[in-house]
Amino acid sequence: MISRPNFIRPSIPEGCHPIQAGGYVISTPSVFEMGNEISEWIELRQSGGMIYGPPRFGKTSAIKYIKQKLLHDFNARLPIVTFECQSHQLAREGEFFSEFLRTMGHALPLKGHISEKRERLYLHLRNMAEQNPNRRIVIFLDEAQKLHKDHYAWLVDIFNYLDQAKITPTFILVGQQELANRRNAMVMAKQFQVVGRFMVNAHQFSGISSEKEVQVCLHAYDEQSEYPEGSGWSYSRFYFPVAYQHGWRLTDQASNVWTAFMEARESGRLPGSAQIPMKFLTAAIEYILRRYENLRDIEPHLSLQVWREAIRKSQYQLSGDFISADEEVTQ
Repeated sequence: MISRPNFIRPSIPEGCHPIQAGGYVISTPSVFEMGNEISEWIELRQSGGMIYGPPRFGKTSAIKYIKQKLLHDFNARLPIVTFECQSHQLAREGEFFSEFLRTMGHALPLKGHISEKRERLYLHLRNMAEQNPNRRIVIFLDEAQKLHKDHYAWLVDIFNYLDQAKITPTFILVGQQELANRRNAMVMAKQFQVVGRFMVNAHQFSGISSEKEVQVCLHAYDEQSEYPEGSGWSYSRFYFPVAYQHGWRLTDQASNVWTAFMEARESGRLPGSAQIPMKFLTAAIEYILRRYENLRDIEPHLSLQVWREAIRKSQYQLSGDFISADEEVTQ
């Protein structure tokens, strides 16, 4: 019996596809490099490190991907906590511990005095770490540029408690360029109790910087994505089913995508090196998939002009305020 091509998409509720709902993660070369760096820190039992780069480059999404990678690398037995740092005019110890407890889903994040919250946090982290045969735990602190001086002192206390309990924590600080500047200031001020624990390693996170890297990202929409789970329908196949079945791939658009972004960069006189923040690349791709969805044709009607339109819609031309932070941190 000869099997026939399947052009009929899976039936899903309106708005549920990741391209519409968001929240999906695409692995870029920068994310892959960041993941390898962090895995090495953990393997070497390093106490911490920092990842820094401009906003909108995909650092928060990278954390989601890297958490999955770490669970795979360490046989799903590595406790991982992600704490999203909040903006506060003043650092308050009780508030900090409550936010940390809430992040971990603790049932009693607000109850009690500061000392009780502190002890509750310590014990919860210790209990998590003891589930790992090597007594390890990884703690991501996202938006770490928001941390105040007092926050670092409390983090040192957490580190010391875990260390005394013979637990190896690895703190990963993820943030914007200010985080790198804070590290340099701490080195100048000889605050080595903080730098030596949390910032001894530093990694600069970058955007998409070549047509080849665009191609890698587009390939993920073609071959490394799937919805519904287990269906075999990648994102590009879902939006262009007939073309996909006849061999068309979104990857083939890499040249047009890179050219259109570089044109927009030049016309907008954007500063810094030629990099595309991941937010704008995904916005342009999602616009194309939704706006030019084609369930019938063998060859989608995409062109350089169409990608120019998508990039205008992404607002990339207005991104100049935050894409020029290319400073290197002195190791």
